[in-house]
Amino acid sequence: VATSASMTLAAVADAPIVNVDVTDTADNVLNASESGAAAISGTLDPGVASTLERIEITDGTTTVTVDKANITVAPDGTYHTTADLTSLKDGTLTVTAHATSHDGTTATSTDTIIKDSTTTVTANLTATSDTGSSQTDHFTKDNIPSIEGQAEAGAQVVITDAKGKVVGQGQADATGHYAIQTAQLPDDHSMGTTLTITATDAAGNSASVDQTLYITTHLPPLKVDSLIVDTGVKGDYVTQFHGKGSNLSIDKQGMDPTAHIEYSLDGGQSWSTKFTPQEGLNEFQVRQVDLAGNVSTGTPVHFTIDNTVAAPNVDLANDTGSSS
Repeated sequence: VATSASMTLAAVADAPIVNVDVTDTADNVLNASESGAAAISGTLDPGVASTLERIEITDGTTTVTVDKANITVAPDGTYHTTADLTSLKDGTLTVTAHATSHDGTTATSTDTIIKDSTTTVTANLTATSDTGSSQTDHFTKDNIPSIEGQAEAGAQVVITDAKGKVVGQGQADATGHYAIQTAQLPDDHSMGTTLTITATDAAGNSASVDQTLYITTHLPPLKVDSLIVDTGVKGDYVTQFHGKGSNLSIDKQGMDPTAHIEYSLDGGQSWSTKFTPQEGLNEFQVRQVDLAGNVSTGTPVHFTIDNTVAAPNVDLANDTGSSS
């Protein structure tokens, strides 16, 4: 039962004696679920012939009135009713019971209660868990990532997966900040893994936000199928080629759809996203790098570009002159 600020009015002549109390869940605070049907009770002294006329609840601007037709009064003077207080703003509410005796004398009794019906929560990957090049795309190679955000100070924060399983929980600090590391999550860079972060404040209000992560922890080496332009014997990696680019046909099944290709001409010491083949033998490595920051091992590649034809040697079969 809530702490009551009610008072009993002393009898003057035939003044009614009434008190009022707002009943809640023992913390003297109405949360969002309780505000829809706030319980109000009290007593009307049966020794004085009087009527409980109405109960008014106000936030200082808006008033909700419960008339006597909606108040149940027992023979011993106890009464109870409920009121929908969702239209009142958060803060201190004043509840006033109005009673009238048989001779028209009136009396009132008041109680106060706090209404707290809202809370908020935000969520994002921590900087250390957001391993990709972008801090907003939610691609990561961390499969036990940490989620951080803001909630009300002291709020309990619970992280659940799409099946409702709890994968992390903690409490917001005095500033409302929280950071929670999750249990191991599955790789799923295509559809993503959706987490629901729910914060519940001291009053019992809850707010939730969804966070979808695209997790990849491993990239396989690229497989080079063939040359795109292969003018010689197929598979001998000797070709005439006058275009730009690597001229490589990559096995798409082994390539991450978010990845880009990099090339190294110095045995993997340095890498570039651009490569232009040169006349003669080309030896290099290729690898893939995805949005989560995963890097595959390099795949060695070699092929030869031959765009020239050696001039033939010609000798006369019958050289009858003085010079042979």
